[in-house]
Amino acid sequence: MDYFSNIEGQERVVEYLKKVISTDEFNHAYLFWGTAGIGKMQTALAFAYTTIAASDNEAYIYLNQMIHPDLKIIQKLEGKTRISREQIIKDIEQWLAVKPYRTKHRIVIVRDAHLMTPEAANALLKTLEEPPVYTIIILVADNNNILETIVSRCSVIGFSPATTRHVKQFLLHRGYDEQQATSIALLAQGSIANALKLAEGEELKELWNRAVNILQAIYTGEIEKVIETAEKLDDDSELLITTVETILRDILVYEETKEKKHLYFPDSLDLVNVLKNINYSKLKQAIIDISSMKKYYNSNLNTLVLNINICFKIRDAIKTS
Repeated sequence: MDYFSNIEGQERVVEYLKKVISTDEFNHAYLFWGTAGIGKMQTALAFAYTTIAASDNEAYIYLNQMIHPDLKIIQKLEGKTRISREQIIKDIEQWLAVKPYRTKHRIVIVRDAHLMTPEAANALLKTLEEPPVYTIIILVADNNNILETIVSRCSVIGFSPATTRHVKQFLLHRGYDEQQATSIALLAQGSIANALKLAEGEELKELWNRAVNILQAIYTGEIEKVIETAEKLDDDSELLITTVETILRDILVYEETKEKKHLYFPDSLDLVNVLKNINYSKLKQAIIDISSMKKYYNSNLNTLVLNINICFKIRDAIKTS
């Protein structure tokens, strides 16, 4: 069974990991790093499953039920926002102290490793410094908020977002029309997971409506309303702001070309009569600034602070009085 077969857009990574398995030249720790939703966890599972299956002919029986005795997955507990030191000690240190039951390796995957508390990271560092010979630890992280001392003890595998063209082709091959595929691919931000989510049911239409509501609230409201709007942005902040950015781009492009064929969302033109007296020079700069500011969504910067700054950047461009 090829556990890597469903991974999209990460051919370079898959080729490397298959080579590691075929040559049996494993590092004791790996860091899978890249933005959210581009297949890191899926690849980590495929790597672990394939490695386990290489020395356990009946591995599929256990892996199908996620109960293989030589695989452990660590993630933040329900109701918690961080991975604790206690989890690292109990679920990794103590678990790795036991030799493999059915395979050559005991494999631990730490999902969202960037959410480890400093105490948890220091506890993991001790394990990485003197790991049992049969150990493989895979850290899956959405950003680089990982102790440098941990990074230096891992083989770092960088994951790149899929290109917009690749995401579009992925959707076209699954039967979506040209307009749908184009719009979704732009908003997906290189994430196949985002693309599939947006392609399901009314997700794309709902996202567009929410983005329009944000623009209208920013346009009609005073400073307090702008802050309130920023505060209401949820875990989909980056996706929502990208949609807002796309609508603003459509408005700017139409102003410059007067051609609808260049628009990602033709309905964006409905806002032209609502957002009157737009300063198009400021709008062009705002789009550039928003694109630059979005990269901080995967950093340690407070998301609310970022959302407020972006909302005020939008306000300055679309509300001139």
